[in-house]
Amino acid sequence: MPAPPVPPSLQSNVNATKVEYVQLGSSGLRVSSPILGTMAIGSKAWQDWVMEENEGLEILKAAWDRGLSTWDTANVYSSGINEEIIGKAIRKFEIPRHKLTILAKCYGTVPEEPSIFNWPFEAQMRTSRDYINQGGLSRSAIFKAVDASLKRLDTDYIDLLQIHRYDASVPPEETMKALHDLVQAGKVHYIGASSMWTFQFARMQFIAEKNGWTKFVSMQNCYNLFYREEEREMNKFCDETGVGLIPWGPLASGLLAKPLGVESARSKISIAMSGGLTEADGVINKRCDEARPTCNRCQKANLICYGGGTIGKFVFLSENEYATGRRTRPRGPNVKTVSNATENTSKAKFSDPESNSRSQENALLDRKLPTGPQRLAVSSTLASPQEDQALAYYSRHHIDVPYGWPGIADRWDDHLKYALEEWSCSRHDSVLSLAILAVSLVTLGRARQDYAALAAGSRKYSKALTKTNMALTSVREASSDDVLLAVMLLSFYENAVMDKNSYVSSEDIEAIGSQSFAHHDGAIAMLKLRRQLNQRTDRSVELDKLVRRQLMRTLLLRSMSVPSWLRDGSQFGEHGLAFDLDCYMVRTAEIRHQASNLWADYAKLAISDRYNKLPRIRRLLADTQSLDTVLTIWADRLPTGFRYSTHPVQYNEYAWTNKRIFDDTVHIYPTVGHAGAWDRYRSIRLILNDLMLKNSSLLTQSSVSDTGPLEEATRSRIHCLLNDLCASVPYVFGLIESPSVTEDDVTVVIKVPATLKESCKASTASSLCWPLYEAIMISGISERHHRYLKERILDVSEIVDDGIMGRLVLDPSIYIPPPPMGIEEVRARLRTHFDVHTSQHPDRWAQLWTAGDFLPWDKGTPNPALIDLLDQRKDLIGDCFVEDAEGTGTKRRKRALVPGCGGGYDVLLLASYGYDAYGLEVSEKAIERCIEEQKANGDKYPVKDEAVGAGRCMFLKGDFFEDGWSKAIAAEGTFELIYDYTFLCALNPSMRPAWALRMSQLLSRKPPGHLICLEYPTYKESSTGGPPFGLTPQTYVEHLSHPGEEVPYDEAGQVEVRSQSQPSSGSLERIDHWQPERTHETGKGTDWMSVWRHR
Repeated sequence: MPAPPVPPSLQSNVNATKVEYVQLGSSGLRVSSPILGTMAIGSKAWQDWVMEENEGLEILKAAWDRGLSTWDTANVYSSGINEEIIGKAIRKFEIPRHKLTILAKCYGTVPEEPSIFNWPFEAQMRTSRDYINQGGLSRSAIFKAVDASLKRLDTDYIDLLQIHRYDASVPPEETMKALHDLVQAGKVHYIGASSMWTFQFARMQFIAEKNGWTKFVSMQNCYNLFYREEEREMNKFCDETGVGLIPWGPLASGLLAKPLGVESARSKISIAMSGGLTEADGVINKRCDEARPTCNRCQKANLICYGGGTIGKFVFLSENEYATGRRTRPRGPNVKTVSNATENTSKAKFSDPESNSRSQENALLDRKLPTGPQRLAVSSTLASPQEDQALAYYSRHHIDVPYGWPGIADRWDDHLKYALEEWSCSRHDSVLSLAILAVSLVTLGRARQDYAALAAGSRKYSKALTKTNMALTSVREASSDDVLLAVMLLSFYENAVMDKNSYVSSEDIEAIGSQSFAHHDGAIAMLKLRRQLNQRTDRSVELDKLVRRQLMRTLLLRSMSVPSWLRDGSQFGEHGLAFDLDCYMVRTAEIRHQASNLWADYAKLAISDRYNKLPRIRRLLADTQSLDTVLTIWADRLPTGFRYSTHPVQYNEYAWTNKRIFDDTVHIYPTVGHAGAWDRYRSIRLILNDLMLKNSSLLTQSSVSDTGPLEEATRSRIHCLLNDLCASVPYVFGLIESPSVTEDDVTVVIKVPATLKESCKASTASSLCWPLYEAIMISGISERHHRYLKERILDVSEIVDDGIMGRLVLDPSIYIPPPPMGIEEVRARLRTHFDVHTSQHPDRWAQLWTAGDFLPWDKGTPNPALIDLLDQRKDLIGDCFVEDAEGTGTKRRKRALVPGCGGGYDVLLLASYGYDAYGLEVSEKAIERCIEEQKANGDKYPVKDEAVGAGRCMFLKGDFFEDGWSKAIAAEGTFELIYDYTFLCALNPSMRPAWALRMSQLLSRKPPGHLICLEYPTYKESSTGGPPFGLTPQTYVEHLSHPGEEVPYDEAGQVEVRSQSQPSSGSLERIDHWQPERTHETGKGTDWMSVWRHR
C-alpha cells in the first residue's frame, strides 16, 4: 500500500524549517539544533555590543520563521530587559507558547539599573539591602528569580530552568529540593545546569537521585576549539549519565568566526575576559579561516559554505566520541612527534613505514613479568663472559635497593629495576637488551678502567640507538615498556661514558647534555602516547610513575613548565604522602618557570620600564611564600615513623672520613630511603626560598619595597635547609657506625670503609644526585656549604659512575645548556636583530651566520616534505633530465636552485636525486658551513638512483636579486627547479613584489620549470612582524600572479584577494597545493606545499 501524500500545509511547514531537532540527552525534551542564544538582545546601556529592542525582535522573528524554536535566555541579560523583549516577541508575532521552547537561568542578581553589568558586582549586591536574597541558589532566591522571569517573559512556565553557576554558600540539598518543588508546581518542566566543576555537578545529581528528586537533564558549559578542558571530565560524565550538552560560546564569542586581527566591540570584551589569547589559539583561528566545511545543517538549509572541496581540511566529528574515548583525538604527541624528537637527537634519518607484525615480539609485549627479588638472574643466552660480569656488577651496585625503602623516596635511576626485569624476558638483540648491556658495560669499564668493556658498550649503544629510532616509527613499539626503558637508559649511558679527568671541550659536554635532555623529551612524548592509548597494565603504570619522577626532576633543573597532562601525579600512580610531595614539586616547577621568564623579560627592560613588572614579582613572591609555608606544615605532620634524629659526631684519626662530616653533626633516619625523601623535600624548599630571595632582591633594587627583613629570614631558612642536607649525606654514604641510635644526645661513631663504593651502593647514592645538583645552584648558598656539596657531588659521581656530574663540578665554566628558547623568545630576538632598514637585512643575516650561536631556522636536515615530493610526485615535476637546448637530442641534468640555502641540506638532497643543484647564500660563513656539511656528512645523502647518478653540488655567494651569480652558471641564467624553503617569510613584506618578479625571471620557460614553495608560517598573524613574517597561501597566489607589482594589504597585514584581477605578464600559475604529511616540527599541521610554473 503506497504511503499517503503529505498534506500541503505540513509539507510547506517542513520546507520552511531550516534546522534539525534533537533529543536533549536522555530526556524526552526535543530542542532545535542550533539553539538561539539571545544574550546579544537587550539594551546597549548594559553592553555596547548588544542590539536594541527593534533589531532584536527582527532576529527573533527570523529565527521563528526558520524553525529555530529553542531560545536561551537568562534573568541577568541586560538586567532583565532581554526576557521582556522575548515576551514581546511572543505576543507581537503571535507565537503559540506551546510551540516555543524557552531556556532560562537563575543564580545571578538582576540589577535595578540596566547599565549595571552584574557579574563584577555580585559580592557587593549580596550585601546590599536592595538585593538581599535575590541572587544565588538559596530556596528564597530561586523562587524569586523564577517568578520574576515568568513575569518578564509573560508566560506560565519555563521549559528548561538552568542554574547559571554553582553556589558554594548554599547546601546543595536546599538547591535541588527547591528546583524539584518548582517542577512539581508546574512552573518549570526540566532543570539543567551551567559551568561548574564536574565534582560539583555530580554531587548535585547524586543528591537528587538519592532523594528521588528531579535531576538535571542538561549541562551548558563553555566548549569550543579554543577551550576544550571540558573533554577531560564534564563531557565524559554527561555522556555516561545521559545529560545533554548545550555548549555556550561555540564560536568563542565570535573569535572563531573571523581572523584574529579583525576586532569588534564584542571580541574586545571576549579577549579581555578570557585573559588573552595564546599562540595556539592563533594557529586554531588560522585553520578555521582556511577551512570552509559543508555540514549537514548547511545542506538542509540549501546553503553552500565558501571554499569547500579540496581546500577544506576541517572534519566535523561527534565530540562525544572523544569524550568517551571511542576515538583518539589527533592532537599532540603521536608517533611521528616522538620519532622526530629522537631523530633530531641522533641526526639519523629514518622513514616512517608501517611496523611489521612480529608474533614473537607481540608475545613478549603481552607477557606477564616476573615478580620478587630485584637481583638479576643472568640469562643463559648471553655468550660473552664480559657481558655476564657487566650485568652482575650493574645489578649488584645500581639495582639492589636496601630493605624498607619507602614509596615516597625516589632515586635518580629508580626505574632501572624494571629494566632488568623486562630484560630477563627479552631477546638478546632486542632494543632493551642492547640498551642495558650498553649501560652495564660502560659502568663496568669505568669502575675497572677496562677499555675493552667501554668499547663493547659503545657498540651496543650505537645498535640500541638505531633500534630505538626504528621502534619509534611504530605506535605499538613506541608505547611499549621496553622502548621507554631503552630511551631512559640511553641518557644514563651518555652520562656514564664521560671521564671527569679527561680533557673534553665544553662544546662536547654541552652536546652530550643536550642529547641526554633530548632523550628525556622523547620519554615525555612517549608517556603522553601511552596515556592516549590507555593500554597500560598495573606494572606499566608503576613504570610510568618512576619515569615521570625522573622527568619531573629534569624539568625542574631546566626551569621548564610541566605539561598539563603530566601534572596530576595520581594519574601515574602517586598516592598518599608521595602524592602530596609530588603536587608541591609540580607547583614549584611552575613557579620557577614563571620566575625564569619574568626575570629574563625584566633584565631586557630599561630601568624606567621595569615598574610595570613589579606587581607580577610581588604575586610570584606571595605564591612562593605560601607554598613554602604549606610544605613546612606538611613536614610537621609526617608520621612518627618518618622522623629523624640529630647527633654530634665522634671523629676518628682518618681525615678521609672526617672531611665528609659537616659542622660535627649527622642525621640518623629509619632507612636510607627516608633520608632520600627528606632531601627531596629540602630541595623543593631550597628552590622556593631561592626564588623568594631573588624576587625580594628585585623589589629592594626597585626602591619601592623594603624587603630587608624578608631577605634575612629567607637566608636563614636556606642556611638551615643546607645544614640538614649536609647532615644527611654521611648516613646515605653509610659512614655511621651506629645507625640504630634514636636519642639525640648520643654521640655517633664514624666508620672507616676502604672506599665509598664499599659503604654505599650506586642504588643508594643516586637519591642524592638531584638534591645536591639543586643545592649548588642556590644563589643564597654560603661558601662553606658550596664547597662541601661540590665535593660530595664528586663522591656521588664516582659511586654512580656519572662522568658528567663530576666534570661539571671540576670545571665551573662548563654547564649543561638550558632548554631551547621558546618560540616567542626566538621571534623577539629576531625582531630586535632585524629592527633596521631593509637594505641592511643581508648584513644582519650574515652577522647571525658569523656568530653561529643563534640559527633557529637551521634544522640540521632537509625538510621531509621535499623528500616526499621528490619520491612521490614525479608526475608533477618530472625527472631530473631535460633535452639539451641545442636540439641535438642529448639530455642534460636539470638545474636546481635553493635561495637562502642555509646549511646546504636541501642542495645536497637535490644533488643526490640527480639534479645539478646550486645553493645561494649572502654570507661567506654560511657557504663555509655548507661546504663543511658536504665534507662531513656527504655520505648521509646517498645517490637515490644509481642509473641516474648524482648531480653537481655547488654553493654560491651572492644577492638573490642581482644577476651576476646566475649568469655565471648558464648564459640564460634560469633554472628548471627552484625550491623556496622559508625564503619568502625571511624577507620584509616590502620585498615580496621583487621576490615574485625575480622568481619569474629565474624560472625556466622552455623547458618549463617548476617553483616549489614550502609555505610557512601560515599560522602566524601578519601583524606580529618578523622574521619569519606570517604568510597565507593567498599571499603566494597574489604576488606570483602579479610579479613585480604592488599587492594591496589590509590594516591587519593580510593580503587582499582581488577576484576580478587578471594575471600579469610573466605570472606563474599554481598547479598543485597540499598539506604535507611530513614536515619539520614547527610547521606540522600548518605548512603547505605549492608547485608553480609559467602560464
